[in-house]
Formats: sequence, C-alpha cells, structure tokens
Amino acid sequence: MTIKDLIWEFENGSISPYKLVEKLKETETDLKEVSTQDLRNELELRGWQTDNLWHVDDVMQNYECTSENAMDVLKKVMHSDGIIEDIYNSIDDEAEHMEYRRTNNNPFN
Repeated sequence: MTIKDLIWEFENGSISPYKLVEKLKETETDLKEVSTQDLRNELELRGWQTDNLWHVDDVMQNYECTSENAMDVLKKVMHSDGIIEDIYNSIDDEAEHMEYRRTNNNPFN
C-alpha cells in the first residue's frame, strides 16, 4: 500500500489516526528506496513546486564543509527575508503578467 493510499483511507475514515501513523512508520523505510524524481512528482501532486531544489552538493562544490553545515547554509539562505521577498515579488510580477486577478485573502497586500 502506498502512502497516497494510506492518506486516502484516513481522509475517507477507513483507518484511524493511530493506524495511519503505524502504517506510515512501516512505510518509512520504503521511502529510501523511492527515487528523487518520484518523490518530487508526489510533492507536485500535492501542490508543491519542485522544479528548483537545492542540494548540499551545491554548497559543498564551492566550500569545504560537512553536509550538515551545507544544509545549515541552505536553510539560512532560503529562509532569509531577501529571498522570500524576491520570491513573492516575482510571483506577483508573473501573475500580473498573466493577467490573473488578485484576491483579497492576504492581509499583507
């Protein structure tokens, strides 16, 4: 049974939250066998943009550091105010260029 199947069963009331957690724990080791592309495809099906992912190797190719340190660098960069602001500004620019109408759901607009 796939994770997607388990979540579907949970959402439709076929299994309890406890059973879902137990089944997911059993499936956890299987995720290591799933290809990166399949994982990306699954995330895209759930609404996530996965075309541009960064890897610790992107840092380690230029700096002498551990993979843990490289991950810290990536996390700090991706959570920086400047990057987040640039992404939201780019989203606005592209959506406006495509002539999408802005919603009034965001109190920060």
